Amino acid sequence: MNESVGLGSVNAQLNVHIANRPPLERYQNLRSFTVLSPGEIASVAKETGNHWRKIFNVYAKLVYALDQKIESLSCQKKAVKRLHFGSQRYDNWQAYRDAVLLQAGSDTALWFSQEFDASEGSSSEQSLHIIMGRQYAASLDLPAMVTFDADFSLNRERRVIIAPYFDYRQLSNKKLEVLVGLLISLF
Repeated sequence: MNESVGLGSVNAQLNVHIANRPPLERYQNLRSFTVLSPGEIASVAKETGNHWRKIFNVYAKLVYALDQKIESLSCQKKAVKRLHFGSQRYDNWQAYRDAVLLQAGSDTALWFSQEFDASEGSSSEQSLHIIMGRQYAASLDLPAMVTFDADFSLNRERRVIIAPYFDYRQLSNKKLEVLVGLLISLF
């Protein structure tokens, strides 16, 4: 990719790709990758309304559910045990979102791009990529994807998943559970 533009940890294990940016000048003009500061998610949500609040909330719920699932697994999936975001140190996903998501050391990233590069993130062997929304995915040059069901497609070798847009209606709690299972299955 020519420009790595986004929010969070540049070497993240969990990389979410989105077509749009928060409609605020500081993000519209962003030309590099940057970590969020404490309170910035709340500020973006307050300034932009419900749309971006939902995106951040669903992202935090995903990480929290993923960590819960990983902690519940026994040793049969040793590789997946290396994938851990520390969200369970917080009482709930909201506390995790406010304290850690997309901040330094979070191991999470939100990429803004019209191109896709699976090498973004920690390493092609360890990083996971979620493309947010089928319409956006159709505009990208993705590796060959296999349809899992009406909502998800994936490429196991490159650890890429096309998922519904991060919105409560499109990525319901039930679909979020499916996404968690798919992410874990990539290890």
